[in-house]
Amino acid sequence: MKKVFLIVSILFILPSFTENKQINGLNYIFKKGNRIMKLEFDTNNKYLELNKITILKISFENISPNSFSIHGIGIQISGGGKNFTKCKIYPVEKYLVNKNLEISLFEDRNGKKELFRKFLVPVK
Repeated sequence: MKKVFLIVSILFILPSFTENKQINGLNYIFKKGNRIMKLEFDTNNKYLELNKITILKISFENISPNSFSIHGIGIQISGGGKNFTKCKIYPVEKYLVNKNLEISLFEDRNGKKELFRKFLVPVK
């Protein structure tokens, strides 16, 4: 009985570790079902620099860029293409949350805005 409980627990816990991951530097991959957002910052640092513009490219799989929105102080959409959007990020100290920039990603699904992911990016 303990073995069955352990196996069932692992099957439910394991997907939560594979849904999101941070890859080299400040780059992230967020998954929700078959929908994927890949965030690539144009810095090799593991943080954003205070009062300096950083370009962010967000690539989409199974998500329309037209149904996507990003929220955060100091973030401006600067362009894009068929399956990606580019943003300029300019972190300002007075709007940081414990030295982190708060970013929220939303997706419009069936006429409703749904939170896709909310996360903090370190700023130095």
